[in-house]
Amino acid sequence: MDIVDKLTESEDSYLFHNQPTRSDAPNYRDIIISPIALKDMKNKSKRNEYKDRAMFENDIALMVSNAERFNGPLNQISEIARELQSRAQALLDKRAGDIETMECVIKMDVAGF
Repeated sequence: MDIVDKLTESEDSYLFHNQPTRSDAPNYRDIIISPIALKDMKNKSKRNEYKDRAMFENDIALMVSNAERFNGPLNQISEIARELQSRAQALLDKRAGDIETMECVIKMDVAGF
């Protein structure tokens, strides 16, 4: 959740805070099958749905893929999405030890230890 908060604090991330509304992009949901926004990721974090780093990285990658598919890979919005992905990766790398510890705790909890 901390990483999502840091991403939403950057001034260029506002386009990714929430999923586009029909008034913002009327055909978005016709083109994008699995929409995701930073708010969705934060809610998933609150509900402890991320069981490992890869699950979070997959959602970030989905956000980038959606931006590129809807706007085109050379569009500025797609570039912002890739920058957010890069920032997320750097933040994840910085907290790698903590994340690995949490992943171990989750695996032990699932295994019933």
